[in-house]
Amino acid sequence: MDSIRTLPFDHVDILRTAVDRVRSKTAYSSLPVHLMPPSFTLSELQRVYEQVLGIHLDKRTFRRRIEELELVEPAAGARSEGAAHRPAQRYRVKRRFGRELALSERTLG
Repeated sequence: MDSIRTLPFDHVDILRTAVDRVRSKTAYSSLPVHLMPPSFTLSELQRVYEQVLGIHLDKRTFRRRIEELELVEPAAGARSEGAAHRPAQRYRVKRRFGRELALSERTLG
């Protein structure tokens, strides 16, 4: 993080503003899902939301809100392997959303 402090001119302020905007939009929109690879688990998606927001999210509440947005669907036949537990279902963004942000009436944080 020392490299951030050495940015020239007002670039540190610009970076802080950008991070604040991403955090703000993440709290009420589907922005982080558009940062994901083509298929992902809900746990991976939750980690991205948590990292962007800087807080821990309750697993059940997070999944319920993602379901309310109706923005992801199971990726047919795709399961995440390699864990000690049963394989996790992988998901993808529904085609109708493409690059469009879904907005929620409630915030995640």
